[in-house]
Amino acid sequence: MSTYIELEVKGTSEVVSTIKKEFEDSQREFESSWSVLFDIDEMGFNKAFDSAFNILRSMNEKNILPHNDDGRVAIWFMYEYEGQCNIEFPLSLIKEMAELNITLNISCWEK
Repeated sequence: MSTYIELEVKGTSEVVSTIKKEFEDSQREFESSWSVLFDIDEMGFNKAFDSAFNILRSMNEKNILPHNDDGRVAIWFMYEYEGQCNIEFPLSLIKEMAELNITLNISCWEK
């Protein structure tokens, strides 16, 4: 998996415990966070981001998406490239990240 998205939710142990009960087990074990990976190489860009946002929307609807004092949500876009690195995000995706108070982190490295 050379290009992927990691959806990471950090929060109090109560927040993380609630998320673990509602959603699949975290793919990386940290006491104060929950995360899941989406392989862009396998799924494609749109499907990977849609899958991540479906989880976020569900968390928001269930009122378990942490905000401010009780935690934070971040999407890590990990991108391996050859030559020039160009990344474009649809405006609708950026708008939804802002509405849900999600931090976008981008990490690129050359093969």
